Amino acid sequence: MEYLTVIFGALFLIALIFGLALIVVLTIVDTLKFIDSVARPINLGSGQITGKHFSPSYQMQYTTDSYGGGGSVNYETVPESYEIVISLLGHKRNVEVEANFYDAVEIGDPVKIEYRLGRFSRRPYIHGAPRV
Repeated sequence: MEYLTVIFGALFLIALIFGLALIVVLTIVDTLKFIDSVARPINLGSGQITGKHFSPSYQMQYTTDSYGGGGSVNYETVPESYEIVISLLGHKRNVEVEANFYDAVEIGDPVKIEYRLGRFSRRPYIHGAPRV
């Protein structure tokens, strides 16, 4: 039985190290993105719509448990979302838009969009909502 404790302890330690490493890596990536785009001028560019994605609303069910028995089932409605894919400076970016804008544009339409150009990566960071 002692070997099971050692095995589970080792697996827990590996999972803990992996989790911490993941947190460190994600923090470094976000910090580099921030450094890449901070204090950069806002540019107005022309992009092209290369895709459209609609996600209908749905209900998500979750339960809450309480001590002493009993729990409750709750429902949360996730609203519908409208997303377009914009090709800008050779990069594709997904942008969430309002329903009326989504309905007004088609794939291949040009759009004007505000963006910041990355200091090191030279990739565009979308700053505002697209306009026709």
